[in-house]
Amino acid sequence: MPKQSRPVGQSKKEIQDGIAAVTRSLGGSAVPALFFRFHGLERAEALEKYLASQGIMIWSADVVPDDWKQISPDQVIERSWRD
Repeated sequence: MPKQSRPVGQSKKEIQDGIAAVTRSLGGSAVPALFFRFHGLERAEALEKYLASQGIMIWSADVVPDDWKQISPDQVIERSWRD
């Protein structure tokens, strides 16, 4: 399992802030479907437990777009559509 590169507390705050931003964009009354993808597949057991306790589904993809590298969004798209 790859190591988590940032403190779990910081990750929790970013997750909570993201949920709040999506909720606000939905007008504040709708509840977003909660799911999470680890950036660069950097998983951490403590964060996985936190996500489970919050009812947030973890997902991943079986492609290698290299989105954890310093590349442009267009390069991520191109790498995601390779055969």
